[in-house]
Amino acid sequence: MPTRRRRLLDRLSRISSSPQLTTPSPLAPPLPPTLTPHHASSTLTLTIPTPHPSQTVQIPYGTDGESLQITIPIPPPPRRDLWTPLPPELKLHILRHLSTPDLLRTAATSRDFHTLTRDGQLWSTLDTTTYYTRIPAAQLASLITTAGPFIRHLNLRGCHQLAADWRQDAAYYVPHNLHTAVLEGAQPSKAALGYIVHHNTNLVRLDIAGCRALTYSVARLIAQSLPALQAADISWCTGLEPRGLRRIVEGCTALRELRACGVNGFDDTAVMAAIHAANRLTTLNMNSCAALSDDAIRTLCLGPYHHHGSGGAGAPPPPRKLVRLSVSACPRLTDAALHVLAAHAPHLEGFEAAGNTGLTDAGLVALFGGAKALSHVDLEGCVSVSDASLTALSRAGRVVYLNVGGCGEVGDVGVVDVLRRCGGVRAVEVDGTAVTDRVLDEAVRAVRYRGVGEVAVAVYDCAGVTWEG
Repeated sequence: MPTRRRRLLDRLSRISSSPQLTTPSPLAPPLPPTLTPHHASSTLTLTIPTPHPSQTVQIPYGTDGESLQITIPIPPPPRRDLWTPLPPELKLHILRHLSTPDLLRTAATSRDFHTLTRDGQLWSTLDTTTYYTRIPAAQLASLITTAGPFIRHLNLRGCHQLAADWRQDAAYYVPHNLHTAVLEGAQPSKAALGYIVHHNTNLVRLDIAGCRALTYSVARLIAQSLPALQAADISWCTGLEPRGLRRIVEGCTALRELRACGVNGFDDTAVMAAIHAANRLTTLNMNSCAALSDDAIRTLCLGPYHHHGSGGAGAPPPPRKLVRLSVSACPRLTDAALHVLAAHAPHLEGFEAAGNTGLTDAGLVALFGGAKALSHVDLEGCVSVSDASLTALSRAGRVVYLNVGGCGEVGDVGVVDVLRRCGGVRAVEVDGTAVTDRVLDEAVRAVRYRGVGEVAVAVYDCAGVTWEG
């Protein structure tokens, strides 16, 4: 009669020879289970290889303290779902930190994400600045169509693929709640541009620089439909007529910023008279307007009935509200225009006149004496400018940015005066001038001893600057 112990050993031997245990697992190393009798301690150990954490269980049997040890795998804990229990508001807050391309990829992962990514709170802003060259026209048009009712800030700068796509008009017709529209380079059709202007009456900023569709009829629609417009960029819109420019100035009563580089009309007395009468522009950019002349600046400041040398009629006009004025690459301007600005634009903080060779120290000294708040000045390429202008500019101590690159008559005296007197100076560009190592030494002293945080100094092509400096 076999003993109980012998029967148990025979049973375990049959288990160890079973095909299910001897077949190697695809997830674990091909190690067979082992059965090791421990006669001294009357204990049998059965080990089953497993890639997961395991636990040893001791099973007693018999009446003489005999036992069997078996190592069994511990099942992994269930995966915890952290996303589903979140409230919708928190989910939207998390998704709001994703860029538009990431949102489009997320929408394709599940039905829940697809529903969430269509929520209007995620589409108040559509800015293609970082990926406009990589998104196909069809996908961009579909995105605008889907998110159109929710978009408040639309930036399609550089999306030229829309100009050649038949779906562009359908995409432009969807948004109705825009506050900001940047369409530079997108080239909408005349009908699409007119539709945007007519159906987005709350527009505050409109950027259509280089748009061929801006004609007189669209300009008239802008004047009639956008009473809240505060900033407009119509630069390089060659189809805009002077009367269209005048309608925009007169009709948009909230307009404060006008950028109109390279457009026609600033030599028109009616246009400049309209700007004078409104007297609400704080930023006026007329760069590359070759027809801009001293008479146009005089009309801007004094009105259409104040002619040169006549002394004017009636009370003098109120000071202009101009804060930033850009008249670079306007070759017809001379010192006469600067004298007028000095007397009637006292609030100027930024003045750009790069490339105007007709400006000299006489006019600039007068301007800097009248506009004492000037902090950003760009006179690059004004070859007649010398140290006298910079010394006059430094007296107010307000300079933050100064560019006199290419002004060969500028030397150490004027630049050093700016560095010494202007504690807020941050950038000085004097490349191609007659400055020497003394300017670099003064910049170091300004940072080290006078509390200036940092100063960026550009001294390219300066023969007086040596390795020692």
